Amino acid sequence: MLDPEQLQKGIFECFKYSSHNGVSLQCFISYCVCVFPQLEEWWLDAAYLELRYPSHLNVNFGGPAPYLEHCWPPTEGVQLQRTSISMWHTLQYWDLLRTERLDPHKAGNVALDMDQFRMLFCTCKVPGVTKDTIINYFKTESEGPCPSHVVVMCKGRFFSFDAVCDGNILTPPELLRYSGRWIFRYICVHLNIFACIYMPFCVCVCVCVCVCVCGHLTHVKQCCEGEPAGDGVAALTSEERTRWAKAREYLIGIDPANKTILETIQSSLFVVSLDDAKPYATAEDYTPMTREALTGDPTIRWGDKSYNSISFADGTFGSNCDHAPYDAMVLVTQGYYVDQQLKASDGKWKGSETVRPMPLPEELVFTVDDRVRSDVAHAKQQYFETTQDLQVVCYAFTSFGKAAIKQKKLHPDTFIQLALQLAYYRQHGRSGSCYETAMTRRFYHGRTETMRPCTLEAQNWCHTMLLPAASAEAKRKALLLAFNKHNKLMAEAQNGKGFDRHLLGLYLIAKEEGLPMPDLFTDPLYSKSGGGGNFVLSTSLVGYTTVLGAVAPMVHYGYGFFYRIGDERIVASCSAWKSSPETDAETLFQNLVTSLHEMLHLATTAQL
Repeated sequence: MLDPEQLQKGIFECFKYSSHNGVSLQCFISYCVCVFPQLEEWWLDAAYLELRYPSHLNVNFGGPAPYLEHCWPPTEGVQLQRTSISMWHTLQYWDLLRTERLDPHKAGNVALDMDQFRMLFCTCKVPGVTKDTIINYFKTESEGPCPSHVVVMCKGRFFSFDAVCDGNILTPPELLRYSGRWIFRYICVHLNIFACIYMPFCVCVCVCVCVCVCGHLTHVKQCCEGEPAGDGVAALTSEERTRWAKAREYLIGIDPANKTILETIQSSLFVVSLDDAKPYATAEDYTPMTREALTGDPTIRWGDKSYNSISFADGTFGSNCDHAPYDAMVLVTQGYYVDQQLKASDGKWKGSETVRPMPLPEELVFTVDDRVRSDVAHAKQQYFETTQDLQVVCYAFTSFGKAAIKQKKLHPDTFIQLALQLAYYRQHGRSGSCYETAMTRRFYHGRTETMRPCTLEAQNWCHTMLLPAASAEAKRKALLLAFNKHNKLMAEAQNGKGFDRHLLGLYLIAKEEGLPMPDLFTDPLYSKSGGGGNFVLSTSLVGYTTVLGAVAPMVHYGYGFFYRIGDERIVASCSAWKSSPETDAETLFQNLVTSLHEMLHLATTAQL
């Protein structure tokens, strides 16, 4: 990426940095690591909470649920039924966490830190004028009471109900059922003789009974069908953070009850979004669902919530989650749990059909005025303008997967990363700075480190692959060097030997202590290499399960790229900004497909 003169200048800056201010900063960071826990807080602030641009689209991750690949293909008329079953399995997962029965994750024989899983439920980000905060209400049983209510959003309105009754999680029939139909018929038959004389009384009785036995989800849907949409206050969470913070303060100032409603949403287990959209995705083309999950209706998603479970009208599902409290692997684990439970039960409820008497959902109605309505309208306008500029594709590559790659004794993740490097190189004629997530959960409260796949070895390999005169042997040698370098850097990053988080720590300490900012951080080469959140390719392996997500690009001229690797298929989501003349997500994916085929062919013919 850099010419020899730029590279020499960069090396000089690093040397000068480590020789002067770097020494005192290094000593100070070592002291902070031993004594002060605030380094963890500083990272969270710098990475997420101090950002002022809208986080709903620029920070959150969203994605499609994989249920359509087996028991739940797109089907109309089953939205609520499937939602009740999906909710029940999700609540079972919450119960595993609450009762501390979820097995700790391991990498080989090494136990991994599980602290992030506390943030999946009962968690919400709250906007501040200069910095946001994360509020977590979750507690295990041994720690004390934990909120157990769920918030359901539909057509810009909010409803809340307790997901636990008499110490037991509500069953799918209790979440869903509308038993009034047969009771209505029974009453009408037995009161038929009085109908002509006491018709008003008969109707009154029938309606009353129907309401009393109406299930939670059915009640919410009935309240919203045929009625005007709500005020859509949730759209405010898609605003620029300072503007949202001020709008929130004003909202609370109008009526103290608004603060109570906000706290009810914030403390809820999760949000269920009943969405009228019908993406009609397929197992080969997840694009419509992925796009809706990432850029859908802002009036039925609470953008600051740790988990929005999205139920589409065609019986498919997605999610949208704030990235600040946890990394994607938390939701991937929960999503895969639900997916496997659904697959095992063929997507059906096989338990008791008994419905216990319980209160109906409570509607949460904000007190609003013209200013709030204006704020909501502004938020929706800026959100839709931005989402319309975002290109999202999500396809399955079905020619081969992990099994074929491992048969060639190659690491599947490295295989995809190098294929992406080649795809970008072919499309843009140059290498692109790239971020890949490296998991650091081997350490206490570890989250991620930056792994930089755009190595000199990868660049040389891409150049060699596109040389018409290059022999297969030359390509093979270049590929092996790129593989080995990538694997080495990934191992170092996962074991706490990466440098990006360390540089961030030094930068933040210099800022905190009022020390002169080292020239390294203001050098244009630092940004060009991706430093300061300027990576052209923002990528992450979501895992080897059935769950996938998507994110917006890190920079305007870049791409967001998430992928999952199965035994026989690879599913990838790619995003780009339409207003950038340089980028095209569709073309990048097609170039990726070409690269994957070329690499497997090379590995096969060269017998790597």
